[in-house]
Amino acid sequence: INAEYMGNAWNDIIAKAQANNDNLRDPALMRDLSHIIKSNVRACRAVGNAYIVQFGKLFAPMVELFKWYSTLITQEVSAHGVQATKYSYVRNMRIVKREIVRLIQEFITYVDDTENIAENFLPGLLDAILMDYHDSCPDARDSQVLQLMCVLVNKMQTKLLPEVGRILDATLEVTLQMITKNFEDYPEHRLNFFKLLKELNENCFPSFLAAVQQSKVIMDSVVWAFKHTERNIGDTGLSILLEFLRNVLLSPLATPFYQVYFLSIMNDIFAVLTDTLHKTGFKLQCAIIQHLVQVVAGDQINAALARDQPMENVPFVQNYLLTLFCNFPNLSRRQIEIFIKGLFELKDDAQMFRSHVRDFLIQLKEFASQDNTDLYDDEREAELQRKKEMTVRRHLAVPGLQQPVPPNARDVDGEMMD
Repeated sequence: INAEYMGNAWNDIIAKAQANNDNLRDPALMRDLSHIIKSNVRACRAVGNAYIVQFGKLFAPMVELFKWYSTLITQEVSAHGVQATKYSYVRNMRIVKREIVRLIQEFITYVDDTENIAENFLPGLLDAILMDYHDSCPDARDSQVLQLMCVLVNKMQTKLLPEVGRILDATLEVTLQMITKNFEDYPEHRLNFFKLLKELNENCFPSFLAAVQQSKVIMDSVVWAFKHTERNIGDTGLSILLEFLRNVLLSPLATPFYQVYFLSIMNDIFAVLTDTLHKTGFKLQCAIIQHLVQVVAGDQINAALARDQPMENVPFVQNYLLTLFCNFPNLSRRQIEIFIKGLFELKDDAQMFRSHVRDFLIQLKEFASQDNTDLYDDEREAELQRKKEMTVRRHLAVPGLQQPVPPNARDVDGEMMD
């Protein structure tokens, strides 16, 4: 399709839509529209920053198209129930919306003028896309929107600070309602949602911390993530928590935060550490426990951790852990005391700290009869990396032996349904 034909086809589609929104239901029109947007995705990837001129021409009518299709889908769901999202013509409408979101995502990825993006495009795209995501029924919400928000946060970083609350208001609770009923439904939504929290934590921390202070739901969702049995979700939740704890320690809100969350986080991390279902997260779990021990042992919390606390924070936490581990009947009090003492004595040596925790776990009867090789993942990965580096060095020493780097794979675009 040449540029002139695409331009004429685009203008014709916009004219038909403005004349009567019902024209957007035409399957041939939707197919042409999808092809035009896909062609623009490829053009954006090819020309990069120069694409901003073309995108500027498309943006306003494209946002209107997104809103129109959002309205049409809502009408179909209202008339026929949630099963309407499975009808072929409604799925075609959703494909057009998804392609629009994908083009915006590629534009954000490949164009570097963040000032221009913030001033001319950000308000319009957030208004249309976030409102649609929030107001749609669960089966009509597209996980591509969460992926777009991840890219947007990563690219705009501190320029997006004023919009963090708005993004969370539109995505947080409605997505959690979808993904927390079980561990299976909406897998792409759950993965992209926690990636979004990770991006906000890393790139927009001041606003993210403010949101955490206002709503317990965010920390609850992070805890839910690291309790997930799917490794990608569990590891993402642990990574979010560890990075968040390190960031919050540098903020003036560290003490009030830890007063609210320290004991509950300690409890939840030890719960997944000892339940035998989350062994693959062992290294991150240990890192979080080590951080918590360092915080309390280093007197970095300038207040009592609990109301009516009868002692200083260090002995209080040690007693708390003693009580917690007394629930394991095959452990003697002396074993538990030695373990807790070791946590505080080895807090500054990550490798020794992990070995100490691993030795303790193997004493538990829950682990005694199981394959515990996952607890040694970090050692195995280090050994594999060492062997890989040795192989690469040997290959580099022989001209022509090292294989060329393969090209990056392209995304496979979806196709319209007949």
